[in-house]
Amino acid sequence: MTNRHERIQHYLDHMCVQVKAREVHNDLRDELGNHIEEMMLDKEQEGYTEEEAIAYAIEQMGDPAVVGKSMHRLHRHRMHWGLLVGLIGLSITSLLLIWIFTINVADEKYQFLYRGHVIYTVIGVMIMLFFIYFDYRKLKKAAWWIYILLNALLWINPMISTNFYGMSRFLIAPLGFVIDLTTASVWILPLAIGAIVQEKLHSNCNMQSILTYIAMVALPVVLLFQMSDWVRMFLFGTMSIILFGWLTRKWLYTVLGAVVTGSIFVLLLFFADRYGPLERLSVVLNLQDDPYGGYSNNSIIKIIQSAGILLLVGIIWFVASMVKMLSRIRDNFGRMIIISITSMFALQIIYSLAMTTGKAPILSIVFPLIGYGNHLLFEYAMVGLLLGIYRRKDTISTINEKIQQKMDADLLTNS
Repeated sequence: MTNRHERIQHYLDHMCVQVKAREVHNDLRDELGNHIEEMMLDKEQEGYTEEEAIAYAIEQMGDPAVVGKSMHRLHRHRMHWGLLVGLIGLSITSLLLIWIFTINVADEKYQFLYRGHVIYTVIGVMIMLFFIYFDYRKLKKAAWWIYILLNALLWINPMISTNFYGMSRFLIAPLGFVIDLTTASVWILPLAIGAIVQEKLHSNCNMQSILTYIAMVALPVVLLFQMSDWVRMFLFGTMSIILFGWLTRKWLYTVLGAVVTGSIFVLLLFFADRYGPLERLSVVLNLQDDPYGGYSNNSIIKIIQSAGILLLVGIIWFVASMVKMLSRIRDNFGRMIIISITSMFALQIIYSLAMTTGKAPILSIVFPLIGYGNHLLFEYAMVGLLLGIYRRKDTISTINEKIQQKMDADLLTNS
């Protein structure tokens, strides 16, 4: 920013006082200051003195308090009320469905579901509120630490936790709190990996950067395979392919990666059948014969089908709202988060709808925000991130963003 006359600086100071979003102060000073200087130059060419030109330009700009309030309306934190209202509706629907389920089943072991679901929903909403007001850009700085921590937990957890149907998904935290570790990894690791490699893949997508991405994805895949969590391994692999395609725009490589990944998954399914995934596939058309819970499988299908078209329309609208958000976000990191989270929600929804037909295997994939389990905590957290990104969409400094992009490009060039 050029050195400016004291009266201009004084005007800009008074204007910025009215703008609560400090992130855009430099942008506004640069934009409005340049506009004032252009008017000054025009008047000086007409024969005005410098003081007269400044006085004229400031007069034309108007009261700094009024201008500042106008700028505040343009650059303030905003809430995506449509998405929030849709979320509230989906949460109420979820509570209603679980309540209907618990009062219509005779098996006492399912009676605790409603109370547990309410608890998870309340905690999830609290987490969501935290992420709405959390500055999501801080995640970029912590990406490496998040990646290392989650992979370390995936590696250590089978040694310290109890197996559940041959899997060590759950980490017992202090005070007896249980964390679904593999679900946490599927949601969080793509964000961490995307944050680490985003600039490199955008600006210099060569073989080295592609191999770096593959290596970072391969480690969690191997750990999930060792934990025998086939479902989340497949979800993570699919998400990684989608994210790679969006980051690089190299769709041919993306399709090839999808084919190779699918082939490997099928081979593993047939030749490493340690805990009976093939047996689960064989009961798709005869759910009553499922040794892992035919009654519960049929109950899940019936309870989801009972919501009918209303639930389907609501979920499609929910995802469509997140997709529409993309066009309004300028920050590339924010856009990457939206793509990752929306894709994961979409994958869950598509497969959940397939399961309701009774023609697809019943897997541990649930409708987002519906169903019992602490997956709700991560889903509410992800929605909170989406709302937080939207909330800051008009307060991201374009100047700071350009400076950061230049620094990232210089680092990549030097490396």
